Amino acid sequence: MKHIILLTILFVLVITIRAQDYSIAGIPVALVKGANVIKRNELLEITIVSPGKALKKHSYAYTILNDKADDFAEFTTYYNRFVSIEEIEGRLIDAFGKELKKVKKKDISDMSSEAGMSVSDTRYKSHSFYHKDYPYTVEYTVYQEINGLFSLPTWLPQLSPSMSVQQSKAVVKTPATYQLRYKAYNFSGAAKESAANGIKSYEWQAENILTKKTEPFMPGWGRSCPRVALAPTEYEIESFKGKMTTWKDFGAFIYQLTKNRDVLPPQLAQKAKELTAGVTDNNKKIEILYKYLQDNTRYISVQLGIGGWQTIPAEKVAQNGYGDCKALTNFMAALLREVGIPSKYTIINSGDDGLYTDVDFVSNQFDHVILCIPMKKDSVWLECTSNVMPAGYLGDFTYNRPALLIDETGGTIVRTPNYRKNENLQVRNVEAIVEDNGNLKARSLTRYTGLQQDALQGLVRGGSRDNIMKAMRGRFDLPTYDVVDVQFKEEPGRVPALSETIDLTVTGYAQASGKRLFVVPNILTRSGVKLTADSARNFDIELDYDYLDTDTVTMRVPEGFEVESMPKPVTVQSKFGAYSNAFAFDNNMITYTRVVQQNQGRYPPADYKELSEFYQAIHKSDRVKIVLKKKE
Repeated sequence: MKHIILLTILFVLVITIRAQDYSIAGIPVALVKGANVIKRNELLEITIVSPGKALKKHSYAYTILNDKADDFAEFTTYYNRFVSIEEIEGRLIDAFGKELKKVKKKDISDMSSEAGMSVSDTRYKSHSFYHKDYPYTVEYTVYQEINGLFSLPTWLPQLSPSMSVQQSKAVVKTPATYQLRYKAYNFSGAAKESAANGIKSYEWQAENILTKKTEPFMPGWGRSCPRVALAPTEYEIESFKGKMTTWKDFGAFIYQLTKNRDVLPPQLAQKAKELTAGVTDNNKKIEILYKYLQDNTRYISVQLGIGGWQTIPAEKVAQNGYGDCKALTNFMAALLREVGIPSKYTIINSGDDGLYTDVDFVSNQFDHVILCIPMKKDSVWLECTSNVMPAGYLGDFTYNRPALLIDETGGTIVRTPNYRKNENLQVRNVEAIVEDNGNLKARSLTRYTGLQQDALQGLVRGGSRDNIMKAMRGRFDLPTYDVVDVQFKEEPGRVPALSETIDLTVTGYAQASGKRLFVVPNILTRSGVKLTADSARNFDIELDYDYLDTDTVTMRVPEGFEVESMPKPVTVQSKFGAYSNAFAFDNNMITYTRVVQQNQGRYPPADYKELSEFYQAIHKSDRVKIVLKKKE
């Protein structure tokens, strides 16, 4: 309804008023549908002066349609040793294009980025007009100088699915002898290249981009949105120089930053040898020294100048007892070297988007460092920032993705371990009793392994008892229930496991009607995914990891009942996975089994109908009832 009213206003304004700059009368009607914010125009202009210096101008205007887009009305930009802010301009404009306010220097906040476990020289400047009379427009321009071209900005014309774009342009200018590299994603427009007076120019432009509807199992917006990534060939940062045309060259630059920084104090070098004295198995040595790292150091982010990429020397980590991912990885490598185990400093992109690092476009796509220890049969990987993770396990933060091994020869792209179905398990056994009043008492014993235990392990390690109980009481798709007790037992290993025991009660679980009793045999593991077919699917389907769930439920019901209606077993096979269930009743005991597996993969939009049918079958089958009837 709000959109219909706004469209009507637009039509009236087109007829009754003369369009001014940023008047909403100048917005094409199609751009309003589904939008919370409209990018009216944008110019991202980068002038590369030399391998060590660039100038950046970024100007944009957003029309804010409602309070869901308030975040876009706030201006934020950062500066540090490598990026300086020369000037900030801004205006607030009403719906009719009339300027209401301008940015004043005294209203611009200047804040440190340090928070929690971080030390950084990065600061932020921010501003907001705190306006709430919708629709309105904010226009900002910021001028910056960049010293050190290890990374170049990415052009992102559409920042959100709920943002439509009237016009956006990116322009990059370089000396005639400089080679700019770029790659477009989800964007079909070609770069317009030109050269004159010793300057090369590259231009990309986008117009009239409509909002996008978010879709279940779509790739993250950072990989779904149109964008053009930029990368240098030659660059300079402080006194360091590098090239970025191959991963070998990229790695050679990182090696420069880490070289000769892995020397331990003599007493600690001796300590490493003492801890592993008499141990002949290298895997056991790794576990011992990794445990020493975890017990004697803590993680703290350090982003000071080149220190954002250059590791703190190992001797300082030994002295201070803390470091960032670079420093702790380098420190662990130094410990291993003292006992004759070589390892490789490895840079990687963490989190969900890191699964899709583009190895075909050599550029700075990394935000984290881990350690790789090559072994005869397989490599051992260590997450050196964790005080609890078992040796050899990476978890969902860095599993199954490209990584860059660093050594004296440069960089080599490898892939971190993946975890398959037999490693990502949820095995659940439930014993339950239905009482005469329909209430249910149950004990659930569940063992989670691999990626399936990650989130729960984080809760167990980091949550208070009260928070854990609160999480358990909101976890299951049940009517009124209470968790009486919950206990956990951790099982460290290359693929760790977590065992969970839950005692719970459910009020009115079995529904009585006359002589009949209606019981859902699947108590705890019900799929919450309910999809509807969509013939207009736009985005690929992403299933990030394999898993296998198995459930066995034994449920005792009150005496004197027999089966009136029993669901038929269901078996579903799909490219996305498989599902099956089965039921039995004997001597007042219901036995229920369920097996579901997911197949990791990326699938085209055309497969969405099959995906929705697969999940619809699971959702329905997980909720079927057994009808019991009182014996005559």
